[in-house]
Amino acid sequence: MTIDMTIDRAGILAAISEMLRAVSESLPPGEEITAGTKLIDDLELQSIGIATLTGRVQSRYGTKASLIPFFAARDAGPFHNLRVGELVEYLAGILNGGETAAGAVADGGERRRAGRPGRVAAAGAGYRARNDNEGVLSELAPGVTRKLIHVTPGQVEVFTAGDGPTLVLMHPINVGAGVFWRQFASLAGKYRVICMHNPGIGATTWDDDVSLPGLARLYRTVLAELSAAPPFHVLGSSFGGVVAQQFALLYPEECATLTLSSCSYQVGARRRGVRRLSAVVDQEFGRQHAVRRQDGARSSTNAAGPAGDMSDVLLRCESMDTRIGVRYLGLFEQRPTLLDKLPQIRTPTLVLHGDKDTLVPAKRAHVLYGAIPRARLAEIADAGHFPCLTHPDEFHELLVPFLEAGDGPGRGGRKRRETRVTSTAVAPGISLTGDLVPPVPPDPCTVIIGSGRCGSTMLSRLIAAEPQTLSVSESLGHRMRAFLNRDPDVELTGAEYWAILSRPGREPGTEGRLMHRLGWSPAQFSYPGTGRYAGDRGAIPPILVITLPQLTDDPDRLFDQLGEMVPKFPPQTALGHHQMLLDLLANITGKRRWVERTGASSEVAEPLLRSFRGMKVVYLTRNIADTALSMSKHPAFQMTAVRDDFRTRYGVDPFAPRKYGNGKTLPDEADMPAELRRLLPHRVTLEALREVGSDLPRFESMVAHMNGCAEQALEDVKPRYLYRVRYEDILGNPEDQLTRLGEFLEFTEPAQWAERVAGQVRSARVHSGQLNPGFTPI
Repeated sequence: MTIDMTIDRAGILAAISEMLRAVSESLPPGEEITAGTKLIDDLELQSIGIATLTGRVQSRYGTKASLIPFFAARDAGPFHNLRVGELVEYLAGILNGGETAAGAVADGGERRRAGRPGRVAAAGAGYRARNDNEGVLSELAPGVTRKLIHVTPGQVEVFTAGDGPTLVLMHPINVGAGVFWRQFASLAGKYRVICMHNPGIGATTWDDDVSLPGLARLYRTVLAELSAAPPFHVLGSSFGGVVAQQFALLYPEECATLTLSSCSYQVGARRRGVRRLSAVVDQEFGRQHAVRRQDGARSSTNAAGPAGDMSDVLLRCESMDTRIGVRYLGLFEQRPTLLDKLPQIRTPTLVLHGDKDTLVPAKRAHVLYGAIPRARLAEIADAGHFPCLTHPDEFHELLVPFLEAGDGPGRGGRKRRETRVTSTAVAPGISLTGDLVPPVPPDPCTVIIGSGRCGSTMLSRLIAAEPQTLSVSESLGHRMRAFLNRDPDVELTGAEYWAILSRPGREPGTEGRLMHRLGWSPAQFSYPGTGRYAGDRGAIPPILVITLPQLTDDPDRLFDQLGEMVPKFPPQTALGHHQMLLDLLANITGKRRWVERTGASSEVAEPLLRSFRGMKVVYLTRNIADTALSMSKHPAFQMTAVRDDFRTRYGVDPFAPRKYGNGKTLPDEADMPAELRRLLPHRVTLEALREVGSDLPRFESMVAHMNGCAEQALEDVKPRYLYRVRYEDILGNPEDQLTRLGEFLEFTEPAQWAERVAGQVRSARVHSGQLNPGFTPI
């Protein structure tokens, strides 16, 4: 058969050849790939390579060019004989909008060396999974029994050992039961330890349903075949942890405990693509060795003894049948997530995470810890993605007491006793299901940019009425904005970032102290009179003044919970931390998205937009005259004008914390003019501030300057998703304007939301919009 190359098949063949050359490890230099080259027999392409190839094809040709149907439709025999020409025909059909010719077989063009005709056998063994789980267990955990269980339409390989309450081990995506040899060896005296091989691993040929529910149901079927009676202790590692979560959701009454080791709540969330296990091992073990050399500390990583080199043991456990492996590609492409279902898991849960894990970031462990109501969290120092293998002492020190606590009356006859893995468990009624590295929450999030006094408070209140959206107010408070104006790109630890939000200022000029001394209580001040700081408003942490009280009836408890988690954020910029915090807060009540609104955010629009690239942006404006008039009557903006005066004249802000200064100092009071002397932090009064507010032109200049900052930032950064809206337009036609806004924010029912809240839009006094005489826009 001759292939028609008229529809740029030559170009497709060249592109596919380049991709295959990058993912194949068995292709000698100088050897060309032709239409007759066999993907499996010649290039020795395995499931990881196929996954990588699939991603590269879609990156080049778009999502429509999915290779999943091409591979998944093959039976075992034809699968191993697949040729590059068939792949070219398949893609040509898709790209030209016609019928695919996936069944076409290319001929005449075997793999050739340059200038040498005919077929050349594959050189070298290439990279092959060693699939030696049975050998690892027989050598390192004697007493483990292997069984093959018939489950139509195939068989399932299972390893078991010991007697007692059932401990079910769920393995990573392409690493089999051997990764748990230490648990088989150590725990079989107390538990009946069972590890089933998933489809494609070892001798398991059943592949009827490789979805998360399908795999969870397969585990339950196999447990029944083994006559294992519930309740079960379920432990999942990596991908197995996601399956374990699904199992706990499907069979809540049959789970005594749930242990989640080095796992996420989502399948296929890795943005950088699939990595071979050998590459993971090199990076993980290399990092752990570096830590050991630096600290001089003893570690069980790669410990000498009967196990030998743990990296070699791990590579021996790698296993995945290539034909069945491609069935998982559909699962990874869908990227199923259990995030919104995690609060339904009522099983006592232990979340374990190695602090040197290169595959699953710590943020995802924190999400599991916060989202699952009865969860506990523990980090294992210097451990990577496989602590069950590399750090058994630390792993079992945390695991065994947790399992024993789940073996109380009715659960194996042991007396139940409480264990504490972390210092603080999630408080009842509060669950934090956000992501330290997005994509959490699942829907796009939004930041509202505005000058302040432009209707953003009203808008924030209306958005809060949408049930799937968290409306966050004033999280970018004065102290945060001051830091961003000074050092937007400085890297902070989580503890340093949390200090900005949580430590009240001690100086008399800080906002909290001034509010307390002046008796000023802004309308948005939300901290409850029954809270722990109610007796001294000057001692209220900045994030507790407005932000947290508008999210929960018990802001002190939420503040304490964040105080446990936020300092553990990885080092990054302040706005990197802030996005992480908003992701956490967005999921306090299972929200799908967050919308952040802070007055005067226009002054930090440039770093905000630069850091929050990919976010939706709402730019809210109001005519300058009305905005300026409202600012002139508000103590916060009156104070802004005062601070500007001091900075202009002396280069220093006496109302900012000293550590935010620039080394300059104020002159003696006696050398200051009287109009500034009466505005010093220890002298200023509300009456003095009201006098500052009588100078309306300066506030008109302030508004124009803020608007200019926002417009310049929007021009420089050019956000991908931008929605401009005027306050006056919302007042004039609230239902229509809010519907459009809801559509931009991707509300589920934008029109219904707009109809519900439109009546709350109060007609404000709209002035002529004419500026005061003598005002010059800047």
